[in-house]
Amino acid sequence: RIVTFQSDLPAEGVRLVKSFAVSKEGYEVVLTVSLVGPNAAQFMTGRRLDLELGAGRGLFPPPAPGFAAMLDRVQRVAVGPGGVRTLGEENRASTPLPTGEWAGFRSRFWAILLRADGAAQLEPRSGAGLALVPAEEPGRLSWRYTFYSGPVEHRALTAADPELGRLVFSGLWSWLRALSFGLLYLLRGLTALIGNPGIAIIALAASVQLLLLPLSRAERARKVGA
Repeated sequence: RIVTFQSDLPAEGVRLVKSFAVSKEGYEVVLTVSLVGPNAAQFMTGRRLDLELGAGRGLFPPPAPGFAAMLDRVQRVAVGPGGVRTLGEENRASTPLPTGEWAGFRSRFWAILLRADGAAQLEPRSGAGLALVPAEEPGRLSWRYTFYSGPVEHRALTAADPELGRLVFSGLWSWLRALSFGLLYLLRGLTALIGNPGIAIIALAASVQLLLLPLSRAERARKVGA
């Protein structure tokens, strides 16, 4: 689950080491980047480390007509304690990324996000790309990043970081988001109780009808009275 790449840089006595540690059960990958060698500190003088992240073709769904095309769009986002921020294509300036915040790309069902081990800056790149630039620390020769590459699903996201749960239903109004979570938890409970997802969906529809029955009766009474 750990893969390490090493390469000599075009400078004597400097080697670049990149290590990827893949989560055994989740969707996280931890990347550690280090510069080693007797001349590593001198090599980094006046330089900085940029980590670029792009949305690959696999993240983009097939073209869809009408309203579905809006739902399936890929967005640049930042996620943290303050909520979900959409980074529009028109934003070409550098954006601060506080410690603990994630940034990257999300579609309707999938996301690839990145978090540095400290404060950083987000800088736009050609196309829809993003670059993560760590805060300047003289003499620093090692950097650590965590990636989340997986579904926009509450359990998977919160397993990586509870803050990532904010990404689920993030585009909805607050009351509609709460209602959506309520229906989601109800569906999970019914699925666990019944054991069949298809029958659980039918049971969910029947439950919603029962919940709306008083409103339906009140509306019919109002129409009769009118």
